[in-house]
Amino acid sequence: MILQINEKEIPVTKSNAIIANRSVSSFLEVVRSSALEAGNEALFITTLLEMHKKSYALLEELGVENIRYIMEHYAEQVEK
Repeated sequence: MILQINEKEIPVTKSNAIIANRSVSSFLEVVRSSALEAGNEALFITTLLEMHKKSYALLEELGVENIRYIMEHYAEQVEK
């Protein structure tokens, strides 16, 4: 499976993508429900913004080429 970051292709295993997607979705559902329950709908959007900011900063710090190298190496290890 391929994910694109800044027009660069990053290989990821399908199983990891599914697990990651489910984990993020579950977390966001808890935040959304809690925000609505607290009457603070803006908390959900604020959480999305902070997640974007933090993930962008971490991905930039690692660098797309390093991420691609790590993920390609990981994919080779999984295939063995």
